[in-house]
Amino acid sequence: LPALAETREERLAVAKDYVELALSGFDMAAVIETMYQPILQQVAAGGQSLSEDQVGQIRQLYLDTFTEPMFTLMRQQSDIMADIMTLAEITALRDFYATPEGKSVMAKLPQLTAAQQPGIIE
Repeated sequence: LPALAETREERLAVAKDYVELALSGFDMAAVIETMYQPILQQVAAGGQSLSEDQVGQIRQLYLDTFTEPMFTLMRQQSDIMADIMTLAEITALRDFYATPEGKSVMAKLPQLTAAQQPGIIE
């Protein structure tokens, strides 16, 4: 019943606040770097080595290719959140990520992704 008493517009407004807050301290470059690391590992496992310049070119290619689309994708979370979460849930998330602990958690998410990457690839 509480979800019925609130509007999608209310949920969407708070969800947009949450997403922008979450993205303000988010290290997208670190996330993108986790995307090409398996490729570098695969090349090394095949007995080939890449120069620092080649690795830099790969990094730049990934950053140029994925930075804006990833930010766009993440900003679209607000619509999904407004459809599946209650106003109270979205508000709690937003309020948590505004705290020092929440900001610290958000900053550590790329490290979590990197640590899980080998298992995902496997």
